[in-house]
Amino acid sequence: MTGRECLSTLGVLWKIESLEDRVAVKFSARMVRSLGNCRPDATLIRLNKVLANARNKKIFREVLCHEAAHAAVFLLYGKRCRPHGPEWRSLLLKARYKPRTKIPENEVYGLPRASRNNRYLYTYRCMNCGTIFHTRRTDRRWRCKRCQLKGLNGILMLVSRESTKFREV
Repeated sequence: MTGRECLSTLGVLWKIESLEDRVAVKFSARMVRSLGNCRPDATLIRLNKVLANARNKKIFREVLCHEAAHAAVFLLYGKRCRPHGPEWRSLLLKARYKPRTKIPENEVYGLPRASRNNRYLYTYRCMNCGTIFHTRRTDRRWRCKRCQLKGLNGILMLVSRESTKFREV
């Protein structure tokens, strides 16, 4: 089943007229770490080129459904919904897919192993509750969600930056 045929089937299931005409699907050789990406405002779904392999037919359909659900949520509800919120989850369940956001590497044929050599590991601590967060990148806008839900500011303080860079000798 082609991407266009999958979108047509999903459009009927989700009651979105001509979904296959409203959303473009393209394979990208530049995608290395993720299997798919959706730009709902541009109505474009990009898929990792490894999904074009016949051995990945089942994963191809699941990833396409995952990304098409993002586009469908945008078409049905606009920008006000969270990316993996209840609206998105309900569309995946209607299509009989588990609403998951990660697929183990061993389930995808031909996917190169992700290199973890040139990474920094950042450690943050919440100024209110003391919870520790480990990240691979830094962003000053991040907050502790648990504290924010309690009405606190949830500001995170950078505790350490550890280099995990290895060099071959």
